[in-house]
Formats: sequence, structure tokens, C-alpha cells
Amino acid sequence: MTTLPRAFWGHVDFVGDSPLAEPLNNLTTTAPGTAVNWVRESVRQLSPTLDRETFHYVWGWLGDHRAVNAAVLSLRRGTPYGFALETSIGLWTWSVRPVSVLPAIDTCSKRPWTEGELSVLTWSSPAGSGPLPLTFPEC
Repeated sequence: MTTLPRAFWGHVDFVGDSPLAEPLNNLTTTAPGTAVNWVRESVRQLSPTLDRETFHYVWGWLGDHRAVNAAVLSLRRGTPYGFALETSIGLWTWSVRPVSVLPAIDTCSKRPWTEGELSVLTWSSPAGSGPLPLTFPEC
């Protein structure tokens, strides 16, 4: 039986009504350590905007390196990882989940696409046509 490659999908949500809350990027990676570091760096980016008490809580969490190792091991075992931060403007929630991924295949040569080839794929949608179809390069 063939198994799909494992990857880790990181996602951040914000619940609140502040126009100051900018969306942060999501992440897909094959390394659980990279996924945990993404959560930590995202939280670190927000830290200058936090009130004093929340700031100290965040820096205590960022300094807990045993928790980082435990999170990486947990992801390797298939358990999701998450961190939530209540701020004065709303609730931020980061989550990382193990996912199975299908490798991208070049439909012309039946080989995996390189990063450069993947970057030229475009999403196109005529006005009012509904879902966005993926446009592939011509063979």
C-alpha cells in the first residue's frame, strides 16, 4: 500500500473587530520544526503590540524550549499543535496539523514540477464565473 507524503499545515485565525489586525500568512511544510517555528515567529511579530501583562506571558512562552521540543515530537506522532492568544483587540489562534499531500505532477511529462515551474501557474476567473479554475501551461 502506498502512503501519501506527510506535510504540516499551519493556519492562523483572528476573531475580533479591529481594523488593526492584519492577516498573517499560513504555512505548509514537510518539517514539523519549521511549522512550530512559524507559530513562534508569528507570535513574536505580534508581541510589540501587546499590553504589558500579555507581553510577559508571550515572552515566557517563547522562552520555553522544552515545550518547543514537545510540540515537534507531538506533530511527528500525528497530533495537532496549537497556541491561542487573547489580546485587547481579539483572539488569535495558531494551529498546525499533520496532513497528507498529493505531489504536484507535470501533466505533460508526468514528472514532478520544480519550484520554478509551480510559480508560473496562475488562477484565472472570468467575471462572475464562480470558482477559480487553475490554468496550466501548454504542453
